[in-house]
Amino acid sequence: MMKILIIEDEEGIRNNMRTAYDWEQMGCELCGIVANALEAVEICLTYHPNLIISDIVMPGIDGLTFLKYIKERNPDIHFIIMTGHREFEYAKNAVNFGADAFMLKPIHYQELAQIILKISAALRNQNEKERKQYEKEGVLRNLLEGRLNNEMSPDSSVYSILQKYQNPYCIAVLEPDGEAYCTPQYIQGLLSVCIDLNVGDNFYFLKMNYDQIVAVISISCGIEEWKNSIYDYFIVLQQRIQDILKISVSIGISEPISGHQNMQEGYLQAKKSLSNRFFSGFNSVHFAAGEEDDDFPDYYQILDIQQSLFDLLQYSYGVHFTEKIGDLFEQMIQNLGRNRSFIKSSILILVTLCAKHIFSENKRQMALFLERHANFQAIISSENMDNLKGVFLSVFLDLSEYISVKKHTDKQIIIDRILQYIEDNYASNISLNDVAKVVFLSPGYLSSLIPSITGNNFTEILTQIRIKHAIELMKQSQIKNSVIAHKVGFNQPQYFSHAFKKLTGYTPTEYRQTYLTSISNHQ
Repeated sequence: MMKILIIEDEEGIRNNMRTAYDWEQMGCELCGIVANALEAVEICLTYHPNLIISDIVMPGIDGLTFLKYIKERNPDIHFIIMTGHREFEYAKNAVNFGADAFMLKPIHYQELAQIILKISAALRNQNEKERKQYEKEGVLRNLLEGRLNNEMSPDSSVYSILQKYQNPYCIAVLEPDGEAYCTPQYIQGLLSVCIDLNVGDNFYFLKMNYDQIVAVISISCGIEEWKNSIYDYFIVLQQRIQDILKISVSIGISEPISGHQNMQEGYLQAKKSLSNRFFSGFNSVHFAAGEEDDDFPDYYQILDIQQSLFDLLQYSYGVHFTEKIGDLFEQMIQNLGRNRSFIKSSILILVTLCAKHIFSENKRQMALFLERHANFQAIISSENMDNLKGVFLSVFLDLSEYISVKKHTDKQIIIDRILQYIEDNYASNISLNDVAKVVFLSPGYLSSLIPSITGNNFTEILTQIRIKHAIELMKQSQIKNSVIAHKVGFNQPQYFSHAFKKLTGYTPTEYRQTYLTSISNHQ
């Protein structure tokens, strides 16, 4: 039944409307008859009416304000607005706000009944349409997941849905690029954009597994023409999604198939073809390559690659090393095939073997290395080949750096690396532990090495470099001292002032007034 809420401040009209019809015979249920909009809000929250019949002029919140408020929160609620002659022009705005009709008082009850019955019929049609769509989506999801019983009566509604898919069709899987966008909100937005662009009945879009959209596409032309047509369609769709949602999506498309019993196979083909975005990058469209079995992984290749990596780490460095390690990565990918899981696991094995070989029995340095690279989680979570290559280069550059430090017994080289790191990162909240990871030495060893070479401990060197940069900022601009403090890495302006005076003999303000002023006068 259609649930109706009536809002009217005149008691006589309320009573007349209560008894004007046999509401149940009309297929309606009165869920409330109230005198003002405030009472109506509570009814709306409790009973969720389908139709609201409301006066315009009421104490407190007027009818149009209430209409706008409810429509913003539930656009599907229907409204009939009642008004007197003096508010007739005012009432026309009700249509702009989403009212289905407005009526002049005194109410013509036969005319009101016709409007109510018309809205009730439209609501039943909408509910039936939604029911059929929900049923169709359920059938398709079951087919895609291989969970539908093939034995069914030709008279069943499910059977009629399946008849369309006896002719050639294909399956496409659309998925946002990046896990951050695989959320219900983005998927619902993605579905809306797909439906809005769909101008015919060849494409049917539905949500699948809460993180992707599936399209079932009827084919009515030759294979080559079909591929070109679908490819062009999805390129336009990708651009529309980028414009509206500001995200990119990649798409995998199955081969042409026939018969509803093959829908799961098409779905699996589409998902498999979508996985190729790992190699080609985001915002890509992939067709199934055919029924070629994946090559059996050659695990012995990993041993050959491992030896090549050992040789590079021992005998190459600098730009030459970066180029060689990049070339080796590309060669490795070609040799390992197109199975991304096998590629990732192979890289994890290679990195672990090389690290264990280089750090040997130094378990502490091995632990620092693993901590620095978060136990290689970036390798596991890499979403495309470019990301994976970047992680690979970063890991082996660090290993090369450690070998370089280990080879040089000159402690000054280590100190130079430390000073350069501080110079590059003084504005950040760095510590001795951070420095220790850079040079692959323990914090305890560095706490004695640094002062023995420089005469100052780590904290003193860091403070000196920060104050040096603070003075440069004072010379170049009129930035406030508190802002300068944060720019050079001091979280508390008071500590900045204390450290500045300890090092220069002046507070920051005194330094500006004396030293910098005298420089300006001499210029």
